[in-house]
Amino acid sequence: MAKATPQLWAQAKALFETGKSLSEISSATGIDRALISRKAKKEGWQKGIYQQLIQDGSRVASELSTLESTVKQVVVEGIDELTKLQIIRLTSDAPHVSEFCNFLVFFMIRISISTYFVNF
Repeated sequence: MAKATPQLWAQAKALFETGKSLSEISSATGIDRALISRKAKKEGWQKGIYQQLIQDGSRVASELSTLESTVKQVVVEGIDELTKLQIIRLTSDAPHVSEFCNFLVFFMIRISISTYFVNF
């Protein structure tokens, strides 16, 4: 067996931290299992640490997706409720033409925002 290079040791550590067995690491790097084991203990390598990080990342991505969906729904429902309140207010008052035009402008803005969040 040739002397293990720093690059091989880095590869061995990465494999160890992804949860690979000592046999798998030895086969991939050519470094003896006992040497890998000793160095891992001496340097405090953490077996499987990257697996946990990947699992945590997947869980966070899933929760973020759920949160985005909820936020979109809340925004759209809020815009719908504001629009209903505005329509009620305008129909209960004696609407003036300018007030009605202002309502139409705000209504179009709300539709644009609602469309943006739905397509986000």
